[in-house]
Amino acid sequence: MTDAPQHVRPWQIVTAPAGSFRTVREDGVVRARGIRYAEAQRFAAPTPFAYPQTSPQHPFPADIPAPACPQRHQDTDERLIALGFDEHCQRLSITRPEDGRTDLPVLLWIHGGSYTGGAGDLPHYDPRWLVREQGVIVVSVTYRLGLFGYLGDAGSREANAGLLDQLEALRWTHRNIAAFGGDPGNITVAGQSAGGHAAWDLLLAADAQGPATRMIRRAIVQSAPLGIVHGRTQRVWEALAPSAEQTERMLAEAPEQIVARESGINRLALRRGAAKFMPFSTRYGADPLPPEERLEEGWRRAAEAVDLLIGTTAREVGLFTGILPPLQRLGRTRWGSRGVVEPLVRALTRRIYAKDARRWARRFRDAGGRVGLYRFEFGRPGHPLACCHLAELPLLFPHPAWRTGQEEAGAGVTGPQLMDSYDPDTLERAGRELRARWGAVLHGADPGELTGIPGVLRMLPVGGRRG
Repeated sequence: MTDAPQHVRPWQIVTAPAGSFRTVREDGVVRARGIRYAEAQRFAAPTPFAYPQTSPQHPFPADIPAPACPQRHQDTDERLIALGFDEHCQRLSITRPEDGRTDLPVLLWIHGGSYTGGAGDLPHYDPRWLVREQGVIVVSVTYRLGLFGYLGDAGSREANAGLLDQLEALRWTHRNIAAFGGDPGNITVAGQSAGGHAAWDLLLAADAQGPATRMIRRAIVQSAPLGIVHGRTQRVWEALAPSAEQTERMLAEAPEQIVARESGINRLALRRGAAKFMPFSTRYGADPLPPEERLEEGWRRAAEAVDLLIGTTAREVGLFTGILPPLQRLGRTRWGSRGVVEPLVRALTRRIYAKDARRWARRFRDAGGRVGLYRFEFGRPGHPLACCHLAELPLLFPHPAWRTGQEEAGAGVTGPQLMDSYDPDTLERAGRELRARWGAVLHGADPGELTGIPGVLRMLPVGGRRG
């Protein structure tokens, strides 16, 4: 074996129940990348994956990032192209501090992208800063997207294959993370946008062994579109039915053909109103989720076991108005900014994101849970992307990718556009303070007692009674 570069070199062999893995040391952290946690046939539920041929003498070389699920962005985003694509993408990557500490808090990170784009190992989600500063382990999960993950009808086809992937990743982490220095009794599930909604759903999920919360100590739900993902099971099925009816044919199609089918479904969704209808997401009443009429029961059960930090940015919908040329031009006019665009941004942010975040936080508190509700407010005043959807991610994961011109997968926003919303002189300070708040929650702080960060993070009253 040739010598690895100084900043990336073999570190140690980790032997876990799932197999033996050769980790690498990189820039103050230790990584184990591209570990398969499950396998599945197309459109089917996943089953656990093990490495039966590994041993301390012949470990799996865990040094290659996980590939992305095939998606519409695969021909345009160079960072996704660098990862490669594989519909059997059920892999995770582990990042931990390079010191030898054990029993560290664990963050299971679920990427966003409207359930149609993104990947766990995109550099935009590089957790090394959070890991080094806060002394935690981050497990980054890649899962099936689009038709690969959310085609079925809850009958003959799995309706929530992508969520079942995430649940299997949680099981894998719970079984194996102690070997990497993590505390299996201190796992936080977290994500942003669709990833935040997935973390929310995992609190409601159950399997034959019981509720998923038996493996979860807390959750961080960032910018989940809770206002548009419920009460729509029938509409989702109507949109997906033409494709689902051709399941047998699709089993023989190339992955690129499956991806191409998603465009027609998205056009149908747009005709129905993009703000009200997102065709690819989890469906309630299908394994492993309860029906919608039992969500309240599941939420009360979660409150008994899990701490919750939930919130939004101040101008979530500013992401979409800030990058659409007609609205950009309108927003540059005094009448457009004050009379149309900004009121629209604020109203849709409340409707799609903030209203339900507050409502469910209150119900969580009323059920006796520890909960913190926040609003992210960091951004240059007057900038169309200030405090928008995604805006907290460059602070949590300050990788240089956020300053380059590549599109953030699934978001349609370029790095420089988003970073223009930040004051470079305060970016590092704001990022360190925000990561410290998230780190405090991971280490067990009551999320309801977090202090805000002036100009960055506002903690909001939840209401309700304490249990």
